[in-house]
Amino acid sequence: NWTYLNDFHAYSAPGASRTNYKGGNSANIGGALPDWRGSTTLTWRKNQWGAGLGLYYIASYTDVNATTTQAVWDSLGNPSYIKPVFNNGAYSYRYVVHDTKSYNLFVTYRVAAQNRWLNNTNIRLGVNNLFDAKPPLSADSRGYEVGLYNVMARGLTWSAQVTKKL
Repeated sequence: NWTYLNDFHAYSAPGASRTNYKGGNSANIGGALPDWRGSTTLTWRKNQWGAGLGLYYIASYTDVNATTTQAVWDSLGNPSYIKPVFNNGAYSYRYVVHDTKSYNLFVTYRVAAQNRWLNNTNIRLGVNNLFDAKPPLSADSRGYEVGLYNVMARGLTWSAQVTKKL
């Protein structure tokens, strides 16, 4: 489920011309536009048991609201956590929000019993954000990009689910 998001398009109204923000990080628009986002899950099943490990990845991006000048960038020794971005005929120097990974884990058990009320009942226990990863710092008023990291901001989250197949 990997997606490359390097070509962002915006439409203002039906029949209106399209605005193409090529290279989402270079456009002077609000919000975070990482080039890559993806998720994958590895699952296992044997008899009544099952398990899975999922990975959710968000690539680095430049923060349009955290900028500085070339003089400051030069005085800091051109650090890699600030990236020059060419936009509207000039350079701005933006903070680079690092990439993130979070992991989810679950285990399932399917009850096989003679009792019709218990037979074909699935029990699932899981944990989201297994290593309690924190969202990276950004210039958003909450300190992180809510649109990208709302689930991660909740921290390590446990879940239990029981389902019955009728």
